This record gives sequence, structure tokens and C-alpha cells, in this order.
Amino acid sequence: MAQFSEDNGFLDDGLTTWTFMTEGAQKLGLKSKELPADAAQVARAVGEGHPVILTLGPGDFTSTGHFVVVAAIDSDGNWVIRDPNSPERSSRSWDPQRVLGQCRNLWEISPGGWF
Repeated sequence: MAQFSEDNGFLDDGLTTWTFMTEGAQKLGLKSKELPADAAQVARAVGEGHPVILTLGPGDFTSTGHFVVVAAIDSDGNWVIRDPNSPERSSRSWDPQRVLGQCRNLWEISPGGWF
């Protein structure tokens, strides 16, 4: 994906642009739509089998900015997050409100076709 981002202009000063989550998804044959910072919307999307990509600001995951994926919802309603920078953060569940407080944007990703 790093090479794809570079080849298709989804980098700015070495950092992945937000357009990667929309235009990049489309180039990959995926559908993407922005979601509100709402735990119920994220739970709905993940429950339908659609991962949700978050861009986070400073907090538990980053001191600057970082993309992670909400991959599942556990039995307590917490988010199972896959963080490419941390097996430790990926091995636990997270309180949705805590994570939402660090979110800058959210995208629901689905296979090609209509939402």
C-alpha cells in the first residue's frame, strides 16, 4: 500500500493523505464513505463486515497523526483496533469514547458496489 500511495500521489511530505481513503479506495475497487464520530455508526459498519479506518491525533496511539483500523467489536462493545505500529495496542480492546476523542476522521470501507 505504501508503494501504491506513492505511485498514485497519495503522499504529502512523506505522509499518507486523507484522499487515499476515498480516491485510493476507489482505485482499488473499494467503496469508502466518511462516517460521523459516532460509536453506533462504527458498530453498524463493523457488524456489516466493513472495517472502519480512523485517523487519530495525539493520544494513546500517536503523538502526531496515525491511521488505525477498527476490525471488530468485542462482547463488551469495545473496539478491537489493528494498529500497524503496535502489536501491544492491537492485542487489546478499546473504549469507543476514548478513541473517538482522539479521532480526526473516520471512513467505512466496503467491497465495490453500493452501500
